[in-house]
Amino acid sequence: MSNRRLPFRSGDLRLRTVALYVVCFAVAWLVPEALQRWHANELAPSFAFSAWRAKPGVQAKIDHYRRHRDEYDLIFVGDSRTYCGMSPTELDPLLGTRSFNVSTFALWFPTQFPSLQDLLPHVPSNTVVVWSIGHTSFRRGVAGEVNTTYPIGVRNVPRYLRWGYPWSSIRANVIDYLPGLQLYSRRAHLRALLEALGDRRLRSGGSATATEMATEEASFHESEILPRSISSQEVERRMGEIRAETSTMFVEPFYSGSAVTSLSVFQRGGNYERVELDAPYFRAMQAELAAHLKPEPVDRLVADPEYWQAFLGIVELFDRYGVRLVVNEFEEAPYHYQDPHNRDLYRGFMREIRRFFESRGTPYVRVDFERLQDDDYFDYNHLNSKGIPVFSRMFADALRSHLLGK
Repeated sequence: MSNRRLPFRSGDLRLRTVALYVVCFAVAWLVPEALQRWHANELAPSFAFSAWRAKPGVQAKIDHYRRHRDEYDLIFVGDSRTYCGMSPTELDPLLGTRSFNVSTFALWFPTQFPSLQDLLPHVPSNTVVVWSIGHTSFRRGVAGEVNTTYPIGVRNVPRYLRWGYPWSSIRANVIDYLPGLQLYSRRAHLRALLEALGDRRLRSGGSATATEMATEEASFHESEILPRSISSQEVERRMGEIRAETSTMFVEPFYSGSAVTSLSVFQRGGNYERVELDAPYFRAMQAELAAHLKPEPVDRLVADPEYWQAFLGIVELFDRYGVRLVVNEFEEAPYHYQDPHNRDLYRGFMREIRRFFESRGTPYVRVDFERLQDDDYFDYNHLNSKGIPVFSRMFADALRSHLLGK
């Protein structure tokens, strides 16, 4: 019998088998996830412009701001009302500023906090930061779960638990951003996305847009109100006009069911603008929503405890980094205030918030919302292309005369 040694031992075979499984896992799971993250510009920040329209595009916007911060002297932070309402295109000529909008849809207090942790250390001391809030900012959503618009991060988990967020409410966000687990955490969303894409193609021969899939918070509920038919030639004509504007980064159709009812415009200042093509449809949807409003079942509006803690955490961040902060108040579309009881609750709560900031010496802006009408909004609280200029003129006057001394 030969005494020659085998080229490898059985233990080596087991190690190689394990290594093969690891490689197969990486190819089958990690590589697709890496491609998905790259597409969202989490791994490709040099292509930041192409990511602003998609969640979590605010990461790309923060990266862009870090690299170009000396080009701006005014930035806007907040949630979708900031994203849709604060337009550098409109405001800079009025204020003589160079501004940038660092917000997105559904960036509520729980996800604003970590985004500001990443943004504020890079804001120069001479830059003005406008933070927009409203009474809905202090109330959790129906599900009570923190979304995945921006990563909370493992480092913040103890902090959020102390603030009163149950682990069940932040678990999805934390897991979503752990390497190798994003596709797993988003499996239900991806399945729904594929089903919706398939359904859209079957019904209309078209494809769902990134906006439609990513901005469900800016859409209406299901309704029997039918939009009118707008020809593809008309849609393309309007899109061509908007593309020709220097402020436009890109534009795409927004679908309500299988019909194009408006256009989503993503502007170079970091903001979003909705151009209505079927205005009667949007007014009818607002009227339907208004008909179903109910009086709040309380005599005094209070913040949800964990959202109040996140609010205080954000205020502490502004203090820590010595930010030149201006707080701006946003209201909902006017029909939300037609019930006197609700109107008094909402505005009374925000008066308390205003007193909180004024007691700290923080400038606070509130425009005359009575000058805005329902047709200045494309849904319940997001300004459209008609309302943005109206709001911008009022806001610029308030900021210029009271805060910037211009």
